[in-house]
Amino acid sequence: MRLVCRGVSLAEVMLAVGLLGMILISVIGLFQNLLTSTTKSTDLTAATVMAQERLNELVAAQPVHLATYGTDFPTHVIGQGIYAHDSQSQTTFFHQATPELLKDEPDFGRTYYLEVQVFWNTADPNVVAKNRMGQGQQSVKIGRVVYVPTS
Repeated sequence: MRLVCRGVSLAEVMLAVGLLGMILISVIGLFQNLLTSTTKSTDLTAATVMAQERLNELVAAQPVHLATYGTDFPTHVIGQGIYAHDSQSQTTFFHQATPELLKDEPDFGRTYYLEVQVFWNTADPNVVAKNRMGQGQQSVKIGRVVYVPTS
């Protein structure tokens, strides 16, 4: 018995290279989607923590704000840079408080619904940053009812 070795035809090589290329492109696309998803999740987590901290800070410092600004809760936009993804690139998060007066009883106090919105990649929460189109939600809102007693 004699063994005969045949070579691989050009068509078989091209088919193998084509399949390998398609698999490689699929894997690269998968990793890109995973990276985008991780970045988005990190931004949402950082913004949620920041919103909760800002809300707690506003409630705790209400007497100081009343003495300083003449209002229970300031509403100006504040920007804060955070290294949320890595130590090389900083993301700027902006936060703004919106107090809504629910009830004002002069002898007892005022009741507010205090909402804090944190947004990133743009200084205007109503505008999506051009370099972030199609990346979904870029803001977080949290709120609570706050009672401010009359002094």
